[in-house]
Amino acid sequence: MRARWLALALTCTTPAILACSGIDDLAEMADPVPPPDGMSRLVGTWKGDGVELTLSADGMLHHQTQGAGSTEFTAPVKEWRDDAIVAGVGPVTQTFEIEGPRKAGKGKFVLIVNGNELVRQ
Repeated sequence: MRARWLALALTCTTPAILACSGIDDLAEMADPVPPPDGMSRLVGTWKGDGVELTLSADGMLHHQTQGAGSTEFTAPVKEWRDDAIVAGVGPVTQTFEIEGPRKAGKGKFVLIVNGNELVRQ
């Protein structure tokens, strides 16, 4: 229930924050950046213990955590780095620190995101 209130609060306050920031064209700011060729291997759904990350070929990111303090974040990717993915709209962003992917045997690939081990689904 608390997560829903937080989502509602962010939904209601984000436009106000953006309006105060002097940003005029939200549509232009929200254009997702597709992964560059070297990062396209990250596209797909990755799951770990209470964590799920989905990266789409068109540059959208969806991150969800389960358990105490559950969170959900969906936003366009603004920047793909070798060690991080930055997603968000305007000044409201979140950085996901990444390591990998690497092969983990039996055809599975592992990606470390913010210290959590995720397996490609």
